[in-house]
Amino acid sequence: MKKIYTKPRRDKKTERIAFLQKYAMEDWIKARKEADDEISDEHSMWCVCGKLCTGLHESSCKKFRDKVDGRAVMKLKHLWKENKVTFPKVLKQDAKQEGEK
Repeated sequence: MKKIYTKPRRDKKTERIAFLQKYAMEDWIKARKEADDEISDEHSMWCVCGKLCTGLHESSCKKFRDKVDGRAVMKLKHLWKENKVTFPKVLKQDAKQEGEK
């Protein structure tokens, strides 16, 4: 039986994060820091995942980091709405360039 290789599917949030990290890194870092502080303040005692909230736990908790990334992406949604036409084209061009290397 042949194994069929399929590329891992990238969801919209992952694509948007890649776009923001490549073309608006400064804004991405600011928005992510703000989102991190906001979520950390909202959940002062318990983490998003339900465990006791400490600085070490927040830095390694996948659920917390996913929530921070999601909120940071939503803070910067105006960037990809302005570039609605170029956003998919830019990602396709980058994929082609990576494939050529």
